[in-house]
Amino acid sequence: MNRHNENAHLRPSRQMNQKHESQPFSFYLSPQEQKALIHRINRMVGQLEAIKRQIQSGQCADDLLIQVSAVRGALTQFTIRILENHLLECARTCMRQDTPDNEAVLQRITRALSVILKQGV
Repeated sequence: MNRHNENAHLRPSRQMNQKHESQPFSFYLSPQEQKALIHRINRMVGQLEAIKRQIQSGQCADDLLIQVSAVRGALTQFTIRILENHLLECARTCMRQDTPDNEAVLQRITRALSVILKQGV
């Protein structure tokens, strides 16, 4: 399986996506949470730009590694925030109803968790 398709199973299926076509992907995120996540992304971008400048200026490896560690930590927290929101919203909506889609939703969440845990988040 090539790298481009290795996480294809995590993307919502067309059938699952049809339910939410009129809603944006982040329908489960409140405006405050969206703002907080965008802020985290901007901080990570800033940290990555700092790493780029450090490399260009020939900074020593220990300074680079400290910055890389900070970016990893920020990305981990970002991942956790999205996961928490998704699981809470899913518990509130998807799993309340007894529908055949519940199994598919659980499988998607399980696969996403599996990928995240394999990456050490």
